[in-house]
Amino acid sequence: MIPLLLHSLGAPLGEPVADDFDFLHRLLYAPHFSLFDGGGAARYWRPLSRQIYYEVLAPLMLPQPGFIAALHVALLALVALLLYRALRASLGGPLAALAASFPLLMESTRMLIAWPSNFQDLGAMLFAVLAIHEAAAARLPTTLVALVASLLCKEQAAPAALLLPWLPAGAERRPRRRWLLAIAATVALWAVAYAWVWRGAHLQSPQPAGAAAPSWAAGYLWACGNAARAAMSLPVAASRLDALAVVGLLIVGFAVAAAATAPAARARLARVLPWALWGSAWFAAGALSLAVTYPDWLAYRGAFAAIGLGVALAALAGAAHPALAGALLALRLVLFALGPGPPPRVTGVAVERGALLDFPKLVRLQRAVGDTRRALHAGYPQLPQGAQVGLYNLPWMAEYAFGGSQALQVWYRDSTLRWVKSSDFLLRPEIPIVTIVEFEMMSDPSVALVAPDAMRQMTHAIVIGNEGDWAGALVRLDRADSLEPAAAARAFRGQVAGVRAVALADLGRLEAAEREARRSTLFYPRNPYAHLALGTVALRRGRLAEADAHVDTMLMTEPHYVPALQLREEIRQAGTAPKR
Repeated sequence: MIPLLLHSLGAPLGEPVADDFDFLHRLLYAPHFSLFDGGGAARYWRPLSRQIYYEVLAPLMLPQPGFIAALHVALLALVALLLYRALRASLGGPLAALAASFPLLMESTRMLIAWPSNFQDLGAMLFAVLAIHEAAAARLPTTLVALVASLLCKEQAAPAALLLPWLPAGAERRPRRRWLLAIAATVALWAVAYAWVWRGAHLQSPQPAGAAAPSWAAGYLWACGNAARAAMSLPVAASRLDALAVVGLLIVGFAVAAAATAPAARARLARVLPWALWGSAWFAAGALSLAVTYPDWLAYRGAFAAIGLGVALAALAGAAHPALAGALLALRLVLFALGPGPPPRVTGVAVERGALLDFPKLVRLQRAVGDTRRALHAGYPQLPQGAQVGLYNLPWMAEYAFGGSQALQVWYRDSTLRWVKSSDFLLRPEIPIVTIVEFEMMSDPSVALVAPDAMRQMTHAIVIGNEGDWAGALVRLDRADSLEPAAAARAFRGQVAGVRAVALADLGRLEAAEREARRSTLFYPRNPYAHLALGTVALRRGRLAEADAHVDTMLMTEPHYVPALQLREEIRQAGTAPKR
């Protein structure tokens, strides 16, 4: 657990975000508690990891998110301990420990301890490994109880459950036919109950909306490939780490093949072959239910299947030569350590590594949500009923983290509260709002509160400026600055300075416009108004290449920004700018 915790230091572990608000909101405002619906989810029935988990732990999630993370850490450690105990008698202590380390040394496993919602996967793993542990001891009743608990956390356990009768450990004490019938009957009863709840609660298909459905084989290969990459701490997108992983696995593979020519190694391989086959089958079964999620890969989804992959690789490598087991562990430690740490600041755009959501993206969202919650409660311990709160300069793809207005309603325990998007407020500045939550990229904390009247003055300045009254716009911009004295509202100050720079440029005051635009970029580096002003100044002074570069900067973040496109046309008409 130590590498996992060290590689997670600095992250806001346990901070509720996104899906968590679906379940917390349901607990607060549903007319009655029921185990026979989605519990706040629209697509799945997972009563143990949804209704029961949130019913028990919801009171601690907001005031003590660290407790939730600590609980998940303890449960993940229990997963590894149970798996080790189930394998130790057959594989020996070192190889059992190597196999059990797979869930602990996955870059994406950090999401299981960081995000309360991921108890669905952690719980499914925990109870599935408990079922393996009990099956290895040939205890059918407790195996079935653990299996049911795993299924009620997440349906990913269903295909893998049918492998329990073939578990190599304790096989001589298990009547296989009886076990197979009992487990198949358990899974069948769960499936019938799932279908009944799914239909009665009007749950939706898990296929992502608008996704192009591939063939079943293509979706399954996609799921297996991504699960295997996750098990080796590789991102979905190709990266420089791929070569290291491929070379390391090839060395292990060639060494196993070479060792197979030695009589002693062949005997060891023959003894562990059932485990290698069983582990491979578990991996294949664990990836089966993930095919329907195409093309939206979430990095933590591969952890369940990785249990089987770890068993297979540890058994084969250790049987060939003990040094190979050590090499496999070293390779995984290196790949794990080279994975990205938690981002220290909220950035405008997340680093893209191929997954819809991975650990750095999750931390980015958690920081934004946590900073918003603390800033609002500090400025407004209570909000009046029906209050509206603005969101301004929201990071790209971060709106999902707030669950619509559910986060605000959960924080203040008031279902009448609403978020107001910046686009709505800018179009209708007369909307009554209490305050505006402004996001400050690359700052800590990442949130400042802005006075609505100050924002209204800036909005009016833009409107009348576009109508040609840039002198009047300057007056309103000065008012905006005076109404928002908070030094923390850097993005707002940068926006005001950028609009002022455009006004000054239009009025022909080029030196003042350039000075104000440079000031704007110190607060808000990619402010389109600042770069529009700088581009205009450069064009007026004949620095056409420089003007073109400022257009590039604007179009990088807003490809259809009309003023930037108009400025580019002016540059082209000047006759010296390159055609694009």
